[in-house]
Amino acid sequence: TICTQPLIAARVTQAANGNPIGGSPDADIDCSISPGQPVTVSWDQQIPVEIPLLPDMTFTMNVAGTFRCE
Repeated sequence: TICTQPLIAARVTQAANGNPIGGSPDADIDCSISPGQPVTVSWDQQIPVEIPLLPDMTFTMNVAGTFRCE
């Protein structure tokens, strides 16, 4: 299977189990060239923080996961 951007985004969205994905996930290697090797998928995600009596804040965090290429 060729590891295209839409396939990566679909798999990440499925794995998020209903949680919103706030960025565009990208892989660090092409799994069609390196099957069996570890691949890291990452994206920047904005995380809202709402604490009573304080102003709302938003932090940008890098979300990443590593798995074996199929």
